[in-house]
Amino acid sequence: MSSPLRIGFVPEHFSTPLHFAQKHFSLNATLVPFPSGTGHMIQSLQTNEIDVGIGLTEGWIAGLGKEGGDKAGYKLVGTYVETPLCRLCFYSSMFEGSRDSQNG
Repeated sequence: MSSPLRIGFVPEHFSTPLHFAQKHFSLNATLVPFPSGTGHMIQSLQTNEIDVGIGLTEGWIAGLGKEGGDKAGYKLVGTYVETPLCRLCFYSSMFEGSRDSQNG
């Protein structure tokens, strides 16, 4: 029997389908969390500690740029999520000043 695929991921809501596939569809993979982020995952991919990495585009493209493309030791092979990652900013209702004063 072949070894399970080692998949690196940053633990966040985008990793839910991996866990779902493992639990409900017998995905033969070892899921390796990288709470420290994409940079650490890239290093682990380069040293063959994982087989596949899934993360935010910015980190992977930055890594390719720093290493000079083909010298990076990895390639972009596909898209995992087709919708953009929207970022929001929140502040506490206890924050001094009103919301309107924060916009000016």
